[in-house]
Amino acid sequence: MKANRHLRIAVGLYGIIWVLSAITFWLFYKNSQMAMLHVIVVQYVVMPVVTLISSIFVGRAHLPTKYVWLMPVCFSVAYLLYGLLTLSLSQYLLAKVMSVPEFFDFLTGLVSSAIGLLIGIAFGKKSKNCLLYTSDAAD
Repeated sequence: MKANRHLRIAVGLYGIIWVLSAITFWLFYKNSQMAMLHVIVVQYVVMPVVTLISSIFVGRAHLPTKYVWLMPVCFSVAYLLYGLLTLSLSQYLLAKVMSVPEFFDFLTGLVSSAIGLLIGIAFGKKSKNCLLYTSDAAD
C-alpha cells in the first residue's frame, strides 16, 4: 500500500515537472537565445535527472517485473514528447520548419530511466533484506 503511494507521488511529481518545464519554454520561445538555453538546461540536464530520480522511486516500489521494464519506454516517450511540444513546435510556428527527435533523444530517456530502475531495485532489495534481518534478529 505504501509503495503504491510512493509510486503515484514519484510519477505525479515527474508529470508536474514535465508540464512546468514545457510551460516555461513557451514563456521564452520568441527570444531564441533564452529558448535555446532553456532547451539545453531542461532537455539535456533537468529531464534526464528527474527521469533518473523518478525511476529510482519506481524501482523501489517492488512492482512486478513485466510492469517495471515498461517504465523506461514510458519515460522515453515523455522525453520525446517534451522535445516535440517545445523546440520542434516552436521551430514550426516561427520558421515553418519542423525537426523531429533523433534516436539519441529516445536513448537518453531510456538509459536514464533504466539506470534509475536498477538503482531503485538494488536499494529496494537492500532495504528489504535489512528489514528481514532486523525482524529475524528480534525473534
